[in-house]
Amino acid sequence: MDKNTVFFGTKGLTATSANFVANLAKEYVDRILTELDNINFLNKDIEIIGSDKKNRVKSGVTSLADVADKLKAIADAHALIAWLREGIKAKDAMAYELKMLNYENWSGKKPAEAPESPTYLTREDILSEMTAEERNRMYALKSAAAVYGKFLHPGEAFSEAKKDLAERIVNPINYLANGTNTIINYYTPSLSVEEVDSTFFELQAKYRECQAQYNKIEHNITSRLLADKASKDAEYAKALAAYNAKHNEELCALEEYRNKRSNEINDLKIIIPTSLEAMYQTVRQLGKHKE
Repeated sequence: MDKNTVFFGTKGLTATSANFVANLAKEYVDRILTELDNINFLNKDIEIIGSDKKNRVKSGVTSLADVADKLKAIADAHALIAWLREGIKAKDAMAYELKMLNYENWSGKKPAEAPESPTYLTREDILSEMTAEERNRMYALKSAAAVYGKFLHPGEAFSEAKKDLAERIVNPINYLANGTNTIINYYTPSLSVEEVDSTFFELQAKYRECQAQYNKIEHNITSRLLADKASKDAEYAKALAAYNAKHNEELCALEEYRNKRSNEINDLKIIIPTSLEAMYQTVRQLGKHKE
């Protein structure tokens, strides 16, 4: 960042003043160039016919003694402009490089790295750990619970038949009008209520046993997933807190350096080399006249 220190010193011009002087030097060059661009080696006289009197309307130069001085002044002024512009550019470059400076380039150390987000255990991971027997048992229990449940649940075949049996025991006869005839339906149990209830409760017990065993397997899977997530989240939170603390420490150190270095850059003055001092004073006087 200090490769252009040749432009700077403790005494000299601020970037704003340097730009002002460079603009004055440009005006100075333009003025001399206008004079040189209109150089003429001829006098021009006009005469109205019959008047016998000539009037000079344009005069050529009578001496070239100052031409070399004017060309040198232009060259010196261009040199001053180039010096000041490059000094301003160098100062801006320092400020930009400081702005883009990161912790690693400044300190030479690797910055703290943010921890990777945790990869959680999945249901598929747990299922893949099961033996063929364990996995088949889980599927068998799920299927059995579904079959028993569908057969026994309210609104399904067994429950509806059981409900019809209870109703027909109370109302065993049903009359149905059919045109001019009346049909009498007689209902008698094909099985006793005790037999039906016994089978229902037996099947219901099997359903509940299958469902409970299947739920236990699912609960174990869910518990492992939650425990894995909780453990990894805790580890990640701890690692993230450590990273944030270290990262903030790095940022504060870098910012402290930036502020200090920024003040140093702002205090830099663009010096005027001895070879350009005379031209600087000439241009500086022009600025005073403008003020």
